[in-house]
Amino acid sequence: MEFEPIPIKKKNHNKKPLMLVFTIIMFLSISFAAVYFVSNQSDTRINKLVSGLIDIEFTNQSENIYLSEDKAVPMMDALGKQNPPYEFTVKNVSDVPIRVYISLDIKNITIDKSALRYALYINNEEVITSDLSKLDENNTLYTLENLDLNESITGKIVFWIDYYYEEVNQTFDATIKVIGESKDYIYEEPVPATDTLKAKLGTGGLVGVTTDNTKTTDKEASNIREYRYSGATANNYVYFNCQDGKEQNADNCEKWRIIGIFKDEDGQEHMKIVRDEVLKDVFPATYTANGTTYKIRYIGSGDYAYWNYHSDNTYNNNWGEAGLMYWLNSLGTTDGYLKSLTSTAQNMIEETKWYLGTVTYDSTYYVKDTPKEAYNYERAVTGCADNKGPSANSSGSAVTGNSTCRVWANNAVTWNGKIGLMYPSDYGFSASDSYWNTILGYNSFNRNASNSSWLQKEANHSSNEWFL
Repeated sequence: MEFEPIPIKKKNHNKKPLMLVFTIIMFLSISFAAVYFVSNQSDTRINKLVSGLIDIEFTNQSENIYLSEDKAVPMMDALGKQNPPYEFTVKNVSDVPIRVYISLDIKNITIDKSALRYALYINNEEVITSDLSKLDENNTLYTLENLDLNESITGKIVFWIDYYYEEVNQTFDATIKVIGESKDYIYEEPVPATDTLKAKLGTGGLVGVTTDNTKTTDKEASNIREYRYSGATANNYVYFNCQDGKEQNADNCEKWRIIGIFKDEDGQEHMKIVRDEVLKDVFPATYTANGTTYKIRYIGSGDYAYWNYHSDNTYNNNWGEAGLMYWLNSLGTTDGYLKSLTSTAQNMIEETKWYLGTVTYDSTYYVKDTPKEAYNYERAVTGCADNKGPSANSSGSAVTGNSTCRVWANNAVTWNGKIGLMYPSDYGFSASDSYWNTILGYNSFNRNASNSSWLQKEANHSSNEWFL
């Protein structure tokens, strides 16, 4: 992750490295063996108390399941998912909750496993899109952790050949296998990760931030507003966007870091995470959304992204309409960053409200606020009329003197979405709490302060970072 906290300047339109806060048909002649599936039920309970944990009905059992000639050609995912599905139902007929494994019994395969893609749907909801190379040693397509007694599910699975595969006369022959495994008789609800983290308050750099912007490590404190990781050595690493069906380790996952735990308006707690390394060579040159084409990649470097730049070389730093926002959240005419994540990772990301208030800048565009002040200003939207920033002044600049509405001229005051950028205060509070009252600007939020932040990655402070 390339990151430079200082100087924190007013949004401009130069290149910056990006750190995230957390589908043509080709017709080829190909011979494809019939793919068919049969009911295969197994009871793997160790105690052998009862048999028949599950009852399975294969809807398409009367007909062979195969990729017909017009379907056995390489195709993009969006088209492949339209292939005829193989359907089945699974019902728990035992008296205890069970775990259900949906897997393949591969009889013969010569096609490259990475070229044979599939999508699995449970109760008409897509739960995974992947390829056979990512299966474990048991060829498990999906694991349903808890199927309650008398509960049933419907499943559908679709296969297709990856668009980029060029080999011919390759075969695939397999059956589907569904196994029910008993769980403990006393089913324990999973513990939310936020609760697990809060139990570590006072260790690993995790602190509570009170309503008056001070630090506490008192687990019984009633005035904790949020939980944040603070200090240069914060132990806040987490694996995310792991390959489906693979063990969670450095080879199969991305390393992210937890900024903290925050409550939404309904009191629900969420973890806010940021990618540990910058995205490299993934930005498209342009991205089209809502009829507008935006420049995304800064030409000349794969590590740099524009915050918001139109193809006609105009710009308007309004996050609710930013090209980078559309690409990060896959809201344009082609898939963006969000849809590049695994299905599991996508399903973990919540749509939440982001505040778009601005901090204060001096005449040289350096931030004049402390982390505490920046936090309050970012959320100072209660006095904004019609849910947007005030009118521009005579020079066309945003009015920032209003203490109750600190939103750039005519911009929306909040944005609901999944993937954004950090707030300036996120960086400020990542430093040691002894600097929370220090101004964030270049001359005051000095290198001692930035070096006390776990977000600071470069000793020479040579890079810059986009903020929301």
